[in-house]
Amino acid sequence: MSVELLKFIKMLKPEMIPEVKQAIANEFTNYQGTKISIIEMSHRSKEYSAVHAKTQTQLREFMKIPDDFAILWFQGERLLQYAAICLNLVNNKRKASYIVSGPASLQAYDESRKFIDSSIAFNLFNPQQAEAKKCPFQSQNSMVQQQTTVDPSKLTSQPELLKVDPEASYLFFVDDDEASGIRFNDFPKGKVNSERPSRR
Repeated sequence: MSVELLKFIKMLKPEMIPEVKQAIANEFTNYQGTKISIIEMSHRSKEYSAVHAKTQTQLREFMKIPDDFAILWFQGERLLQYAAICLNLVNNKRKASYIVSGPASLQAYDESRKFIDSSIAFNLFNPQQAEAKKCPFQSQNSMVQQQTTVDPSKLTSQPELLKVDPEASYLFFVDDDEASGIRFNDFPKGKVNSERPSRR
């Protein structure tokens, strides 16, 4: 395994590497002699500040992030990003279209409906199957009901299959929706309204 690949794995799932798991276990109740865990110490403490600074430096080095770019850390994971996408990309019509291909894209669609007028351009996902797999992302929207048998690859070559709202500012899709197993190897083709949102 190359050093770069090992770094990448550590960045994604560091707790899966045996020596990292052991270090976590050893320091969970006594981080570097502080007598407390890092998860319960103040984010203003010198110990946490050192961890934060080192993480910033390593991430900037590994991903080659220029110094004139700031690195921002947020809680909320993908749900926060789904809200941020629609709030930042929507145009003055406040409309967007979504391809629902699994739990992640379904959750993104549901989240967007809290803020804007979203529509489903194409549905490849059956929520009842998600229930059978005990998937936690269950939509309350009755529009998402039937599984289609259309091959998702056709959406990249036959844009007429997509019912994109002509006033939509963007077309959202998840290229690899984990639980459904549906993967896009190319961008779906769909025309959207690229009108810039006003900033008041």
